Amino acid sequence: MLADTFETVFGIRTVEFIAEKGFYLNGELRKFQGVCNHHDLGPLGAAVNESALRHQLLMLKDMGCDAVRTSHNLPAPELVRLCDELGVMMMIEPFDEWDIAKCSNGYHRHFSAWAEKDMVNMLRQYRNHPCVMMWSIGNEVPTQCSPDGYKVAKFLQDICHREDPTRPVTCGMDQVDCILDNGFAAMVDIPGINYRTFRYLEAYRSLPQGFILGSETASSVSSRGVYKLPAMKRYGAKYSDHQSSSYDLEACTWANIPDVDFALAEDYAWTLGQFVWTGFDYLGEPSPYDTDSWPNHSSVFGIIDLASIPKDRFWLYRSVWNFEIQGFPSVRADRVKPAVTWRSLRRGCD
Repeated sequence: MLADTFETVFGIRTVEFIAEKGFYLNGELRKFQGVCNHHDLGPLGAAVNESALRHQLLMLKDMGCDAVRTSHNLPAPELVRLCDELGVMMMIEPFDEWDIAKCSNGYHRHFSAWAEKDMVNMLRQYRNHPCVMMWSIGNEVPTQCSPDGYKVAKFLQDICHREDPTRPVTCGMDQVDCILDNGFAAMVDIPGINYRTFRYLEAYRSLPQGFILGSETASSVSSRGVYKLPAMKRYGAKYSDHQSSSYDLEACTWANIPDVDFALAEDYAWTLGQFVWTGFDYLGEPSPYDTDSWPNHSSVFGIIDLASIPKDRFWLYRSVWNFEIQGFPSVRADRVKPAVTWRSLRRGCD
C-alpha cells in the first residue's frame, strides 16, 4: 500500500575544481561571474516575491552574471528554484557569525546548540538542486583569527561533506594574516578571499589547494547619474551631497575598483572568478556615509540601484561578462562560456 510520495526536480551536471587550472562546469573551463545579494528586494522589503526575484535574476543574466552568493543567510526556496530554472549558479551561505561575537545579539548565542541543526537543514533542503556549486560555511567570522578557529571550520566543513559529499566547501575570509598563519585557509576545500586583491598571489603560493576564489569583491560605490570631477580614483570619498561618483573610480577603503578583479581573472588561471559586492543596492550599510550622515540609509555598493535601474557600472560589467553582445572571436567564447546548462529531470520517489 502506497504510504507517501515525494516528487523532486534535479539536474545532471559535472563540476570540477582543478589545481592550477580552475573551475570546470560540464567539462568547460569558466570563471564565476557572480554577485553577492542580500535577501531583500529593495523597496518591496524582505518578504519573498517570486516575480521580483525573477526580475532581478534576469537583469543580472543580461549583464552576464552567472552566479549568486547568498549573503549572508539561507536563501528562500523560491530563489533556488529560479536559479535552477534560469541557469544561475549558487554559493549558498548560512552564517555571518560563529562562536565568537560580531555583535552582542548575534548568532554566537545559539551556535553551539543550533549550528549543526541549521547546517543539516540547509544541506538536505538544497543538495538536490543543480544550481548549487558549493557551500559556504561563513563570512568574515571573527573565529578565523582564533588559534583554534580552523577546528570550528573543520566541524562545519565535515557536516557538509557528510551530508553532501559531492560539493566543495568555501568560506569568505578577510583576515589574510590570520588565515595563512593558523591553518584556517589551508583546511577549507576552496579558499575564499574577501577583497585583499593585493594578497591573492601570496595566498596562492602559500596554500595547498592550487586556486583562489574571490568570495567577495570590489565594494565599489556609485550613485546613479551622479558624476564628480575631476574623474580620479578615490577611496572612502565623501561629498556634501552625500552621493558617490558614477565614474566607477570610487571604492571603500578596504576595497578596489572593478578593473583590479577583471585583471586577476584574466591574468591567472588559478583564480576561480568573483562574487561582486553587490548585485543590487540594499537597505542598510550606506558606506561611505555610515556615520553621522543622515538621511543616508541605503548602500551604494550595488551595480543596480534600489529601484532596479542599472548604474553605469552595470554596462562596465556587461561589456566584460556578456559574450553574446561582444562579438569576440569564438576562441574566447569557447574559453569561458556565459551560459550555464544542466539536464533537468523529474523523479517520483515512494
